[in-house]
Amino acid sequence: MNEIVLIKQALNSSKIMDESPDMAKKFLIGVITRVYIMAGQAASKEILEFMANELCKDLYCRFKGLTLKEVELALSNGAKGLYGEYYGINIRSFNQFLNDYVFSEERRKALEEENIRVDTKKQIAVKGTRTTEEIEQMDYTNALDLFEEYKRTKECPDYGNVVYNYLDRLGLIQFSVEEKWQMMDEARNSRERERKERAVSIVNVIDKMQEGGVLVVYAKRIALKRYFRGLVENGNELKTILDNLKT
Repeated sequence: MNEIVLIKQALNSSKIMDESPDMAKKFLIGVITRVYIMAGQAASKEILEFMANELCKDLYCRFKGLTLKEVELALSNGAKGLYGEYYGINIRSFNQFLNDYVFSEERRKALEEENIRVDTKKQIAVKGTRTTEEIEQMDYTNALDLFEEYKRTKECPDYGNVVYNYLDRLGLIQFSVEEKWQMMDEARNSRERERKERAVSIVNVIDKMQEGGVLVVYAKRIALKRYFRGLVENGNELKTILDNLKT
């Protein structure tokens, strides 16, 4: 059974937004447990409950249009490495898997086929799910807004690495392997500075589990900032670049 067929089946299950938090949490504990098994690892009941609670918050906030089976499929695919390299079983990796699934070519095709089956004229999206065009426009607008903020403040708080992932998917953020390792070192140093500035030491098991993912998040922020800085220094406008890609 190919991926598009699996996604089409998953689209027909109940949506996160239609389920109670308790039911969603129980479902997620089961999914996360299987992810650990697939990775050859184990987690305590406390860890599983913590991760299910945190992931549930992200789902209701950022991915509420997904169905329960889509979440299961996304996390399973991610654990298998179908979305590329990831850094440990943690909440940030789960968000990465979900984001990669939402913007995958397979899901786009599955949605198109389902939309055609439902209404060939209006191409109505599955209830609670944005169309591919709407998602693309949202990413486009977010990127332009963040670039304008960088030009004003020299800062670009890219929460969840959403803008970085969008521009990277378009092939616009290109750094050498050496530059990427330098950014990882810079991210590690930034993380250590934050640790020292905090009044309470963070040495618990949750922090240890998520550390690798944290560094990747920081490194992507650094990369995005460098990319924006290069555009400004060379007098280039992000809107022009993105618009040229559409033509």
